[in-house]
Amino acid sequence: MNALLLKLLPYGIAAALAVAAVLYVNHLRSSIDDLTQQLATSEASAAVAREAAKTNAAAVEQARVDGQKMVRALEAERAESDARAAELSELRAQVESAPAEDDGPLAPVLRNAIIGKTRSAK
Repeated sequence: MNALLLKLLPYGIAAALAVAAVLYVNHLRSSIDDLTQQLATSEASAAVAREAAKTNAAAVEQARVDGQKMVRALEAERAESDARAAELSELRAQVESAPAEDDGPLAPVLRNAIIGKTRSAK
């Protein structure tokens, strides 16, 4: 009986190795399938992230352009305001430096309107 076992032992080892190899290959195939699925999911997530980045970049660029327009509009308004203030200051200087003989009666409503305008510009 021992002789028979010794003759069959190499076949048993070969069969065990073959079963182990089949099990290992099946495990590797399962791992490859899992990794392939993970890769597909990661690629889809990366595509979504790239699109979001493009959208965000476009929004940032639009905000930059809008900000520049706003700055230009504010600068133009400031220049107009400064010009109005300079014009009003010039008018005040002319009125204050006018000789007394150029002075005369003025309707109270007009005087109040003019005085109110010149005081608010100071």
